[in-house]
Amino acid sequence: MELGETPEPTRDQVLHVLSDLAAGRLTAVEASDWAARWIGSDVEVEDELVFDAIQHLYGADMPVAPGKFLYGPRDFRAWLADFEAQLKP
Repeated sequence: MELGETPEPTRDQVLHVLSDLAAGRLTAVEASDWAARWIGSDVEVEDELVFDAIQHLYGADMPVAPGKFLYGPRDFRAWLADFEAQLKP
C-alpha cells in the first residue's frame, strides 16, 4: 500500500456507517463523503457486498430538486437491513 492510500473498507466499517446513517447519527452527505474515497480510486474493493454498499452510500445524497433528495431515512433503513441479511451465513 502506498503512503496515504486508503485501505479497502471492511464489512464492519460499512455496517457502522450504514447503522449511523439509518439512525440519523450521520447525514447523507457525510455517508456519501465517506464512501467517495473508494469510488474511482485505485483501491479495488474486492468484497462484492462491501462494494455494493459503498455504491449505495456514495449516492445517499443524490439530489432530485433543490433541497430534495432521491433517498431518505426509509431507504437507509432498507439498505442496512439488506446488508445485515446478507451478512448472515
